[in-house]
Amino acid sequence: MPRALRRYEHVRAARTRPIVNSGPRIARVTTARSVSVRWLRDTAFWIATRIVPARANGFYRWLLNLVFIQARADPHRQLRRP
Repeated sequence: MPRALRRYEHVRAARTRPIVNSGPRIARVTTARSVSVRWLRDTAFWIATRIVPARANGFYRWLLNLVFIQARADPHRQLRRP
């Protein structure tokens, strides 16, 4: 059991590391004091939540998958037995 748990922790850490590492950048953007940075942030979120999903075909769908989702077919495939 401890070996399986260590393996799971290793696989999970590899998957979550990019999100954890982006924490400081996300904090800078979400707590920005600059009016221009806040405007850019708010505009980007508005576009991402209203315009892009409505037109999510072709290029936009590809962009959503690349930037926001980065989905893999099976996020636990490294944990499955061969």
